Amino acid sequence: MGELEQVYGVVVTAVIMGAVGMFKSVIPAKFHKYMGLIAWAFGVAIAFAYGRTECWTVLQCVLVGSAVGLSAAGFYSTQKNSLEE
Repeated sequence: MGELEQVYGVVVTAVIMGAVGMFKSVIPAKFHKYMGLIAWAFGVAIAFAYGRTECWTVLQCVLVGSAVGLSAAGFYSTQKNSLEE
């Protein structure tokens, strides 16, 4: 993975956090506990969209998407928990 792709990974993490926040505002509160899963799904979807144009394998798309999506979920959870205290 090149240096530019690593920078994109950081940016995509922030984009996923924003998308999850917007998504959270339009779904019922009983589904808010699934925001981590939604962040993971966004990450995998974005990785497939980008990776397939760069000739990544399916496994590469899943691994990179999982890493970015779960990173976004962790950052989202951390900021949410720090605001609650």
